[in-house]
Amino acid sequence: MGKTYLLKKEDFNYDEELKNEFILKETLTNDEAKGLIELQTKVSSEISEEITILTESALTTKSPYSFPGLIYCLVKFENKCIGYGYGYIDDDKKTFYIYTIGVDSEHRGKKIGTEIKLKLIRHAFENPKIEYVKAITQDDNEKTIHINTKLGFKDSL
Repeated sequence: MGKTYLLKKEDFNYDEELKNEFILKETLTNDEAKGLIELQTKVSSEISEEITILTESALTTKSPYSFPGLIYCLVKFENKCIGYGYGYIDDDKKTFYIYTIGVDSEHRGKKIGTEIKLKLIRHAFENPKIEYVKAITQDDNEKTIHINTKLGFKDSL
């Protein structure tokens, strides 16, 4: 399952400027969805944890069964999706859960994953009802643990 990290709204004070251009929206175009799925498939083959590959229809249409507050964040470079993340409002209605983030291996080490997480955090805390952001990270994912710590997340044990 991994470790759960929580970030309290009042503890968040990371104000670094974002360097990448982001697409942040509730549903994606067909081309955006295809790019995310392609990258998600590539990333899933590189990690030990099994992830659910999204479908084009789930990404391009808002369903009454969608998680509340579901939002996708994409980073594109030369018209290709090189990073993605998404999250939603958790069942308690005061926590935004960052479900997953992925970055193309050719673009890692450029703070893209950090910026995606930061963009999602800032989006979540714009909602006055959201008090926390939650992220679950595999115990051996040192890069993501470092990002979580840098952004102010605490291990919730």
